[in-house]
Amino acid sequence: MALTVGEILNMEELRDYRVLCGKKGLGREVSTVTVMDTPDAEQWLHGGEILVTSGYIIHTGISDMSELVRRLDRAGAAALFIKLGSYVQALDEQTIQTANDLGFPIINMPQECAVAEIINPVLKKLIDAQASAIRLSENISTSFINTVINGGGITDIINTISTLLNQNIAFYDTAFNKIYPSKNASLKEDFKETCTSCYPHLNVTLDDKSYGYIVIIDDSRQEMSSYETMILNHASTALKLIAQKYISNMEIESRYRDGFVQDIVLNNIKSLQEVIKRGKIYGWDLSEKFYTTIIVDIDDFKIQYLNIRSKKDSENIEKRNEEIFDYSLKFFRKYFKSVLYTKFTDSTAFIIKHDKPDDEICKKIVSCCNTLRTEISAQYNFTVTIGVSEAKDTIMECHTAYQESQKAVKISRLIYKRDNVMMYTELGIYKFLDGIKDNNSVKEFYKEYIDKICRHDELHNTDFMETLINIVQNGWNLKMASDTMYLHYNTIKYRYKKIEEISGLDLDRTEEKLSMELAVKIYLMNHI
Repeated sequence: MALTVGEILNMEELRDYRVLCGKKGLGREVSTVTVMDTPDAEQWLHGGEILVTSGYIIHTGISDMSELVRRLDRAGAAALFIKLGSYVQALDEQTIQTANDLGFPIINMPQECAVAEIINPVLKKLIDAQASAIRLSENISTSFINTVINGGGITDIINTISTLLNQNIAFYDTAFNKIYPSKNASLKEDFKETCTSCYPHLNVTLDDKSYGYIVIIDDSRQEMSSYETMILNHASTALKLIAQKYISNMEIESRYRDGFVQDIVLNNIKSLQEVIKRGKIYGWDLSEKFYTTIIVDIDDFKIQYLNIRSKKDSENIEKRNEEIFDYSLKFFRKYFKSVLYTKFTDSTAFIIKHDKPDDEICKKIVSCCNTLRTEISAQYNFTVTIGVSEAKDTIMECHTAYQESQKAVKISRLIYKRDNVMMYTELGIYKFLDGIKDNNSVKEFYKEYIDKICRHDELHNTDFMETLINIVQNGWNLKMASDTMYLHYNTIKYRYKKIEEISGLDLDRTEEKLSMELAVKIYLMNHI
């Protein structure tokens, strides 16, 4: 640990030295001691220096002593030791006031002392302190490493830090959204949100990824002492070793767990007993109710591969895919106790376990999905479409829930293109149409209404089909369709009449309007 100016002055060799001003700076840490032999000494400082002078250089080269004090303070000097009487008789009032205001200690040395009489004992004291600090650092490092080698976990590391600092400590594991407090620590409810803004902390990083934060929770200071920083750095190394062990184990477990969840959503499970038994391996109780499947599907992800020019481009796309997955998983874990998941190429299926399928939980799931969609759009160069299934009362029905959420994603893209949350329960007539859209008679039906408009667009380079789709999607409200297409209302009215002429229909008649609407929706489902 570094020595302070005050501790230096307590040395027996310096008993006759007197503080002239700047007493509130006696806690400044000292790195070395050197002779001041030039008027611009601040240019050669690195911080923490005690400057020793007979006063000659000040007498001959410095006219404004108070300005010298300001320059030395800005350069990070610890203190100025000056011998008054030979060249500088006394400090002027302005210099004294400046030193007091800045907390910059100026100390008077006895007339009879030689420079070596201060430099030698102070340097020896500093070297001894540094050697002691190195031994302490090595002992602390060894202590943490031995804790890990002997099978200790995160809690053991945190309790050791707490003992060494005599303060309450906590580790916020951001990877798993878990807090490890020291033995007697008491945490506020908003600890996760405020730990990095309200308390001294150290970010634990592994492979350029943040693994979590070690937080001193008894202190409102924003900066840590060198001793605290040293302790936390050694603890960080130990936590990284534990993290690497966890990650290695997780990667092995993840492959099996991912395959298990895929078996669930793809209906490759023979019995409920098999699911329950396999679930217990991962700490999941799958005998309970209820389950909702959510698919987070990255919009236009496969299109990105068409623009790949190098291996780095491919790696960047995969990295972004992984980041969106990690973000989504952490997000759902914040709001739901049990989250199962399995990854596909450009999407992830999450199975959310909850108490009951009432309106409240339904609103919570939709609200969470909308928040997640918005946050992903804001943070990444991708948007997502999210499909939400109906709640199922057994894990064995999750393959049906998966199909529902897939259908919700697919039909959402028909209606909203991208960046949307769609619940299966809100699909309405699209549920029915999706089941019959490939039927030959159904295809003939929609072509009877649509083909004339499509052929007209091809021959005359018009946009009547796009206009018709927008009108239908806006509930036949021409004003809303004009807003959606950024066209004047009269232009939409004109196109509406032309569509009637081309199709030979009177769209003011309920039956013909209904037939056209069904034809448009079937057309969309066959032209994804």
